[in-house]
Amino acid sequence: MMSKEKREIAWLSCESCDHSPVIVETSAPVGMINFNDKAVCPSCGLEGHAEVDGPEEAYICWDEFE
Repeated sequence: MMSKEKREIAWLSCESCDHSPVIVETSAPVGMINFNDKAVCPSCGLEGHAEVDGPEEAYICWDEFE
């Protein structure tokens, strides 16, 4: 199993404070994220997880907004 690393994902932003980039812990290739990867906003600390609908469609489900 590949180890996960924390990456800044510039194409994601926080639903609470609109900060970008978001930090995602993933083992996916650079520029991608996997379903259920943990995400956190480095500005306000809001946490969530990744949802992936297709090869080029991913977003974060933020815990506070579910």
